[in-house]
Amino acid sequence: MFKAGHYHLLNGLAVVCFIFATAGCTPEPSCDGAIESVVLYSRHDSIFGGEKIYADLKNKGGVGVRKTLRLPTSELAEFYNVTIIDDYQHRFTGRKRICFDKYGIRVATCGSSINDENIPELSLYD
Repeated sequence: MFKAGHYHLLNGLAVVCFIFATAGCTPEPSCDGAIESVVLYSRHDSIFGGEKIYADLKNKGGVGVRKTLRLPTSELAEFYNVTIIDDYQHRFTGRKRICFDKYGIRVATCGSSINDENIPELSLYD
């Protein structure tokens, strides 16, 4: 039914599928910090470099804002404690959640705004 060349092709495809299936299975780093946030999505910061990570803080009220966001899937969703985490070093790329203790809220100067959405931006400290 299959010729010898087909068996090599099928074996090669099986190996490639295995690599793709296991490459995405790296465990999420443990949550180090009292404040937990769930990553909604991120976008490249073309001005300062790095990433702007849109996150919903789960256990720290009063920091973020209530916001309806358009997710990358084109869905609209409402979140209650949205902040933007500045990740200029790409430390959190690909994470589903970020936990931290120490942070600072970036403040706009001279009457300007930090971003177009008026969402508070956080800088995380080690």
